[in-house]
Amino acid sequence: MMESKHKEQICEENDRIASLKKFVPDAKSVDEMVDLFKILSESNRFKIIHLLNNAPNLSVTEISKVVGMNQPAVSQHLKILRMYGILKWQKQGTQVRYAISLGNIIETYKQVLKFLSTLVKNAVLFE
Repeated sequence: MMESKHKEQICEENDRIASLKKFVPDAKSVDEMVDLFKILSESNRFKIIHLLNNAPNLSVTEISKVVGMNQPAVSQHLKILRMYGILKWQKQGTQVRYAISLGNIIETYKQVLKFLSTLVKNAVLFE
């Protein structure tokens, strides 16, 4: 009888573990979300993204003057943001203009937003 109860407990635990696995995103999704957090965690890039979200189509010169950085540093950050699909650019005359673009990483943004929303909602449970 004891052995039967033990087997039942093991089965229940295995069922619980299996049901909890649905809350863990796949490895590719996790890597994409972590990369996005890394990109956004750099304060100057965050300032640039925030600026372009509110004032799209700015040049490197305009961005550097507003955020208080030199142009080469801004250009380096813009390059990284473009590389990860966060920005788009368009040449207008002699200048390149930048704007936010969700591009091919829109699903990653959605996953991050869903994660943060759930995190905020569930945080109340422990207060």
